[in-house]
Amino acid sequence: MGKAAETQQRSKKETSGIVPLDFIFGLPPDAHFPGTNQIIKASMPVARIYPGTPLFKKGLSLFQRVDSWEGDPLAYHTMLKKHGFSIPGKEYVELAYLADSFPTDSFTNEYGENFLQKFTDVASEGAQSLTQIAGGRDLSTAMKNVIGAFGGGKLLEMAAGPLGKAKEALGTTGGAMLSMVNRMMAGQRIDFPMVWKTSGFQPSYTMTVRLYNPDPGSRATTEKYIVGPIAALMLLGIPISEDGAAYSWPYIHRIVSPGIYDLEPGFISNITVIKGGDQQQIAWNQQLAIVDVRLDFGSLYSSMMAAPSALGKDRPTLKKYIAGMNTEKEVTDRQGFNIINKQYAESRDKKQAATKIEKTSKQKQNPLSRVTSFAKDLAEDLIEEIPASIRNLLD
Repeated sequence: MGKAAETQQRSKKETSGIVPLDFIFGLPPDAHFPGTNQIIKASMPVARIYPGTPLFKKGLSLFQRVDSWEGDPLAYHTMLKKHGFSIPGKEYVELAYLADSFPTDSFTNEYGENFLQKFTDVASEGAQSLTQIAGGRDLSTAMKNVIGAFGGGKLLEMAAGPLGKAKEALGTTGGAMLSMVNRMMAGQRIDFPMVWKTSGFQPSYTMTVRLYNPDPGSRATTEKYIVGPIAALMLLGIPISEDGAAYSWPYIHRIVSPGIYDLEPGFISNITVIKGGDQQQIAWNQQLAIVDVRLDFGSLYSSMMAAPSALGKDRPTLKKYIAGMNTEKEVTDRQGFNIINKQYAESRDKKQAATKIEKTSKQKQNPLSRVTSFAKDLAEDLIEEIPASIRNLLD
């Protein structure tokens, strides 16, 4: 940054008192050829963060997120201006992040025992241990073995009669049920299929935004490219206070990274500021040359659902999930044209084809004709060098 530009920036700040952050946070300084700068910009994933506030609504959703940029005293951009910075021409925070930890989504289902399983576990551990010691897999056999061991044969004959009559009275089905109860009373169990309990949706989004200071020796440059972006990013995830005494919840967001995800409503769970970056880039005057800011995002909802109709924007759905991956970032060439645009691509290809045909036709031109043309031009130039008096005599 030159001295003239620095002086202009300082005078602008003295006039307005606000430093404009008119660049994408996380992009390296434009210190290369224009084409190289464009390739660097296109190669980095970009995200947009829309700060918002909850708005109460009727229904089970309780509230929905609405944008909170300006207008309200506690709106994001209004608060940012109170800290001496602004983001002109936008209603979102745009940042480029390093692809060191790409987003990971986890979808889980939990299954467990149903209520019938509890009803069938009627035998106590004592009864189960007793039947196992007695060597019987049902209650009647276990009792028979125990009574027989103590010489109670007459008692067994007396008990066998009523039991047989009960089976005859209940019939085949009833007898089977009585036999099942007999086995369960001895501690045998039935394996019922598990049933669904709940589902979970746990997005794990981490961004590392690397802030570069092109001129650490300049306080104005450090303020614009280091201090300002840190203030803007910190304001996204820290509590808000009206009077400086009590504080309440921070902003809730919509976070969009084209082609990767579209998270709404989301929150920032963690902000880590690494001053100097991993390489501890600090100038001699102890002004920071690089700062890494890591942001961890999460969803306010712990589940994602699929429905035959749209459920609105209040909660994560499968339809919103796949729509977030169907978007794309605009990628331009050196002239600023969108190279993904089909119409531009077709016109560019036609122009390249016409240039190739013209070049080929020139290469196929007759070499003798080119020599003849050169000789004719050379002769005309030599004639022009002959004095006019001599040319008149020749004529």
